Amino acid sequence: MPPQLPLILSRQPVRRIGPVAAIDPNRAVVYASSVGQLYWLRDRLPSLSDQFLGRFSTRYEVDMSDHHRRARLESSPMPCSDQVHFFQAALDISFRVTDPTEIVRRNVQDALTVVYGQVAQVLRGISRRFAIEDAARAEAAMNQRFDQHLVLDEGITVHRCLVELNPDQAAQRHLTGLTQAKRDLKRGYAEHDLAKARVESENQLEAARLRGQLERERAVEEARLAQQQERMRELAGSSMDLQALLRAHLAQHPEDTAGAIAQVLHQMQLQADLVAQNSVRSDALFHAVLKEGLLQPVDVEQLRNEVLGGLPRGAAPTPAASELPPVYWGKATTGNPAGSGPGPGTRAGAPGDAPAHDASPGVGVLPVYVVLDESPAAAACAQTLGNGLRSLHTTLLTVPGIAERIRLSVLTVAEDTRVALPMTRVDWGTVMPVPDVRTGARYGTAFEQLAKVVPGDVDQLKGDHPTVHRPIVFLLVAGVAEDGSAWRNQLTALTGPGAPYQPAIVAVGIGQAGAETTAAMASRSELAFVARPHLDPTAAAEEFALLLNDTVRELGTGLLRGRLELAPVCPPGLRQLG
Repeated sequence: MPPQLPLILSRQPVRRIGPVAAIDPNRAVVYASSVGQLYWLRDRLPSLSDQFLGRFSTRYEVDMSDHHRRARLESSPMPCSDQVHFFQAALDISFRVTDPTEIVRRNVQDALTVVYGQVAQVLRGISRRFAIEDAARAEAAMNQRFDQHLVLDEGITVHRCLVELNPDQAAQRHLTGLTQAKRDLKRGYAEHDLAKARVESENQLEAARLRGQLERERAVEEARLAQQQERMRELAGSSMDLQALLRAHLAQHPEDTAGAIAQVLHQMQLQADLVAQNSVRSDALFHAVLKEGLLQPVDVEQLRNEVLGGLPRGAAPTPAASELPPVYWGKATTGNPAGSGPGPGTRAGAPGDAPAHDASPGVGVLPVYVVLDESPAAAACAQTLGNGLRSLHTTLLTVPGIAERIRLSVLTVAEDTRVALPMTRVDWGTVMPVPDVRTGARYGTAFEQLAKVVPGDVDQLKGDHPTVHRPIVFLLVAGVAEDGSAWRNQLTALTGPGAPYQPAIVAVGIGQAGAETTAAMASRSELAFVARPHLDPTAAAEEFALLLNDTVRELGTGLLRGRLELAPVCPPGLRQLG
């Protein structure tokens, strides 16, 4: 049973005749008349006339001393501003009775119940103004309130109250989680900076090594050129027939005797073939002249010599120059001859588009859009998604060559869709956005925003690059669409017939996102993925980050090899719907 503090110490009938009991200094005596009126005589006793006439019927003694207590208001937790978490208050409180008639009138049996209840009500009004993280400020506000006395209607005055405020256990776990999340975020930044510094250091060492190698090769080449010029000066005054050239070659490359002999035999064969061809052609021409009767017998010898002497000397046939056919791949977006955008009804990289004339391995850029869910359903995985973006940043800059070919943009969707990172070429100075948590889950705004930014991004890229490939969108959804099925109309406006630069959409559903909705958002069923049932949203977000990193890396290296193919790399924690 909780402790109690009674304030009415005694209740006695008043005798008309007889001595009146003395008054204790720390007590007050309250008299009640027969009709219920109360009288506090303060510093005097009832007079004889009061006794004789029977003015008073009942005598009450009320405790007027100071009371000090330390207590914890465990049964009355203090709510914070979000009404979800609570503070626990410990009180060091002092109070006394200042109006004993109210104590008697209200028949206050337990002072602690009255005082703690009234103090708790005041404290709750203050605690609701502060977040659970602001326990120190809330405590200061409470103690400032009790710098002034609290006078209760029950005749009690609280003249001193010191409050010690702390979050309860559930709130402490919440704050511990927030603190750990902030530490993880800072650790992620530190690891990112460390990887960046490591790569920069390796690049500097590699640059120094290449400079040294180039200087050595330059010195060797300069020495070789000096020797070659000296030999050319020595050979300048001499005749350079085939034999002289072969002798010079053998003097320079004595180990290539077999090659020199092969060259001599080849030249001898060419000369023999040339003589045979000239002989056949000359004889054929001479017989044709004779057959037509153009020669007289006396002219035969002279004209034959002239004919033979006037025939052109043969030359070794040279093979016709050939070129490798240009390499085409993917579904490239190319500019029109006049430099204008695509005509009505066409789209970037659609089947049947004319291939770019300069389409060779490594040519062209690929726009990539990453759309992340910031609705409350994705709150648990915001930090994981931020780490995934930083990992993608590192991948683009550490895999050789792909940062030149990938252009990246990041959008976030909740009540509306925001462009967190405009279309950019990623470098070490690029700051990747940090996902947040916002209200709403209107996924149609994502497709509407993409329909606005994609044409402008692609047109700008086409002004800088002869080849721009069809955009690719990586979409992560974690909740249930609050805009019903209206998002389907915005998706059709983005990817349907007649839409410019129809992007390919890779959709990944985690958390509350359904498989049917995810499949409908993807361009094809094989580009739709959902988390396996046993994964929580945080683990599923890690799987999405793996899919994003691996697929973008494969797209970039495919561009460098001359073969662009969208084939997402599905990690074990996701299930492909197609």
